[in-house]
Amino acid sequence: MEKVILLLLLFSLNSQLTMGEGTVTTTTGRIKKVCTQILNLDKQVKPLGADDEKAILKLLGCETRTYSTNCEIDQSGSDSVICDCGLDKDVCRVIAIGFSDRNLDGPLPEIIGSLTNLTLIMLLSNKFSGEIPTSYANLKNLEHLNLRGNKLEGSIPPFLGDMKLDFLDLSDNSFSGPFPTQLASLKSHLTHLDLSKNLFSGSFPTQLSSLVNLKYLDLAGNSFDGQIPPQLNSLVNLKFLNLSSNLFSGSIQTQFGSLANLSWLDLSNNNLSGPLPDKLENLLLLEYLNVQGNNLSGPIPDSIGQLSLTYL
Repeated sequence: MEKVILLLLLFSLNSQLTMGEGTVTTTTGRIKKVCTQILNLDKQVKPLGADDEKAILKLLGCETRTYSTNCEIDQSGSDSVICDCGLDKDVCRVIAIGFSDRNLDGPLPEIIGSLTNLTLIMLLSNKFSGEIPTSYANLKNLEHLNLRGNKLEGSIPPFLGDMKLDFLDLSDNSFSGPFPTQLASLKSHLTHLDLSKNLFSGSFPTQLSSLVNLKYLDLAGNSFDGQIPPQLNSLVNLKFLNLSSNLFSGSIQTQFGSLANLSWLDLSNNNLSGPLPDKLENLLLLEYLNVQGNNLSGPIPDSIGQLSLTYL
């Protein structure tokens, strides 16, 4: 699935990009072939930028090793290093990095922040630890960041709000701290936000209400508490909303009445109380509704029974 997402994103980056048939050379030779896909290089030989090569070597942990299985990039599998040779007249530049399930560990390399042409980073299901480096503030062109399933910690860096992110997945890590207000700057871009299975706490981050283009929001498996705010109604493009396994309390009132595009709503395993409101009848596209593990009372409204639910 991750590979499919990467390929779809590649073709949406720029309709003018052309697949090349040339050769991209490296300086160190520690990795025989770095680029899994080459753009804008027709039957020529062109070197990979020095920082680009160093960044890949550092990321794979093989910058000082003569040989390691980590230094082998699968040219036909889940590894992806997309190089564009049309951005710089002298060298080719890395624009997308994808290494999943590689058991890569240690801190995220600072040098990645020097690859200012990057539009995509997918490093999910590895063992990276520590915080997101401050050097990544230079990645102003980044559109897709997936660090799911690592051992990362600390706060969400405010500089993520200065990027062009439309996809942000930091789930299944140990991030904590306040939700940066700067992420509200992504309101024109961000459609997918997954912060589930982290260590966030406190009230629902109302800054999220400005991300009006969100279609997917997952905050499950944290320790958010207090009431679910009515500002959530501003996220009118939401199709998927998961707030399960938190500490939310209070009643379900009008927080979801305007979310007409919602097809999946999971509020299970919180401390919600009171009846299910009739307002949920407005969610005509709703297929999945899970409210188990709460303190709800009263009968299920007849209007909810008229929805096309496949799970309740």
